[in-house]
Amino acid sequence: RPLPQYGQITIRESSGRSLYRGLTLNSRYNASKRIQFGVQYTLATNYSDDDNERTATGYGYDNVYNLKAEYGYSSIDIRHNFSSYAVTTLPMGIEVSGIFRANSGQPIDPSAGSDLNGDTASGYSASQNDRAFQAPGVPFARNYFRNYGFKTVDIRFMKNFNIGEKAKLQFSTEMFNLFNFANVVIGPVTINNANSVYGPGVCFDTASCTVNGQVLSVGSVIPARSTFMQLYNADGSYNRNNNQLGTPFQAQFGLRFIF
Repeated sequence: RPLPQYGQITIRESSGRSLYRGLTLNSRYNASKRIQFGVQYTLATNYSDDDNERTATGYGYDNVYNLKAEYGYSSIDIRHNFSSYAVTTLPMGIEVSGIFRANSGQPIDPSAGSDLNGDTASGYSASQNDRAFQAPGVPFARNYFRNYGFKTVDIRFMKNFNIGEKAKLQFSTEMFNLFNFANVVIGPVTINNANSVYGPGVCFDTASCTVNGQVLSVGSVIPARSTFMQLYNADGSYNRNNNQLGTPFQAQFGLRFIF
């Protein structure tokens, strides 16, 4: 050693660290067979230092020599999670049920888009694994920013028509995302998506640090790129680099003969 015939050597081991803490509250109300109602809320935090369990070559640490700095909010951390349901029977035997679900957004890691620390090491790209700096010498913490949340309302109507003594005809209507919530989020959150690239955050080279025609001095804080977490385009349309959670409003109708 050193062995010049080898370049980068990667070692994979089961040494990930994680911590989940949550508080769940729920309540349910039943009034004979006329109405049932329930709510559930979870307040939680999820920490980890790695979220790439099934990725063979995907690791996105900022600095291979300081893996302790990777410990922070997990990529699947959801702080608030709320759900509720209701079932009731209306006159004429019409049964109505509905579900409302909402949760806060998951974290976004602010990628610098360049190899700021010069370690030339990343499973994705040696020039894009580092995180942006929020101040000289102070990089953003892992998963520092938050994505947009999710909400939806689903509802179902059902009516039975008796035919004779045993048979019946059952009509149902189901509507998903009843209020047509957009549920557009920044994503996919990867270092290759322009909407996830914050930029260096701090000027390291005056030759490439020009903001609005002004050359900044080394060490100056640089605002995030205009495309970072960009939800809408200039014309008001949704940016197509993003994803939609769930589906737009959908409805389906069913007719079932039971005998």
